[in-house]
Amino acid sequence: MRGHYSRSAGSYSRNVNAGLANSRRCRCCPNTEGADRESIELPEEQDQMIKAVLEANKRTIVVLNTGSIVLLNQWADRAPAIVQAWYPGQDDGNVIADVLFGVVNPSGKLPLTFPRARQDVAVSSPQQYPGVSEKGQYSEGLFIGYRHERSFAFYDPNQKKWIVEPGQFKVLVGSSSRDIRLTASFNID
Repeated sequence: MRGHYSRSAGSYSRNVNAGLANSRRCRCCPNTEGADRESIELPEEQDQMIKAVLEANKRTIVVLNTGSIVLLNQWADRAPAIVQAWYPGQDDGNVIADVLFGVVNPSGKLPLTFPRARQDVAVSSPQQYPGVSEKGQYSEGLFIGYRHERSFAFYDPNQKKWIVEPGQFKVLVGSSSRDIRLTASFNID
């Protein structure tokens, strides 16, 4: 661990940065266009470090510096906030500090969903990804991504869970609400 952070006029207090030395290639994030990731999990030592820091300080904000989704199930319930930094560049420490201390509003929207557990991902079996003998099995059919009824779920804060209301739903397809070219209906029981 190393601790330092100073901003002009010293407006920020001391910041502690905890990091792991990677003596081996990260198994989950080669982050290259030439290879697929072997897993969507963080390396075990990183999950363990996050859990230990959250245990020591329950007001810890977890900052993910990843290029895509990672599983959050080992510690997300204990983190009061999670920030996805993507790859903020060479000034990343200053950029993240500005976000965390409220100097700037990140105001970004995630272009994807971070799953809490492996089974929350449409392609969730080892046979589907990464595959067996270098061959992936495409067995999910139409039930992949937003074609699945989970897409119609909403979070009910009273029940503290995701709910899918039963009923008949109508889908309207067109370039605008005045130009409907196709309609379809379906039921959710």
